[in-house]
This record gives sequence, C-alpha cells and structure tokens, in this order.
Amino acid sequence: MVKYIFIILPFLLAGCADKSKLIESSPTTTAKVVVPIQCPKPSELNRPDLEVLSLINESSSDGEVVRAYRVALTDIKGYAKELEKILQGYKEACSKTTSQENNHQ
Repeated sequence: MVKYIFIILPFLLAGCADKSKLIESSPTTTAKVVVPIQCPKPSELNRPDLEVLSLINESSSDGEVVRAYRVALTDIKGYAKELEKILQGYKEACSKTTSQENNHQ
C-alpha cells in the first residue's frame, strides 16, 4: 500500500503546482538591422589650383588682385558644384535603397 502511495503522490502534487510559472513565454522584440549598401566609387575630382597667392605680390595693382581673386572664386565655385553633383548621386542611391527596403517589409 505504501508503495502505491509513493507512485500516486507525485501525480497528485503535480496537479497543485502553479502552471503559469512552469510555462513562461519570453517577450519577443524586433530590432532593425542596419545593412550596408553598395556605394559607388566617387569619380576622380581634381582640386583647383588656386594661383592667387603666386600671382599677387607687393607690386600687384588692385585690378590684378581683384582679377586673381575672381578667377580663384570661379574655380572654387566650379569645384563646389562638382562636389554637389557627387553628393546628389549618393543621396539618390541611398533613397533608392531605402525605398526598396521599405517595399520589402
């Protein structure tokens, strides 16, 4: 008889256990993963050679100084426009990949 009690007792006690603690579900979380995009190699771009410093000396007239600075500013503006074109290309590439990622989700 004692042998049967030892066999039945664990089953009876198992029915009294708090089952919510036995089966716990872990909360699920989602994380955005940053995926590097394929960036094109920037085009070769030569910095302008500003000859202002070599053209201007103490004997230079005001007109020569103004002309030298005007040429330098024109060169710098052209260089800046080329840089902006390159940056615009990168912005367009990034916006295309971002919109493609949003479509896949």
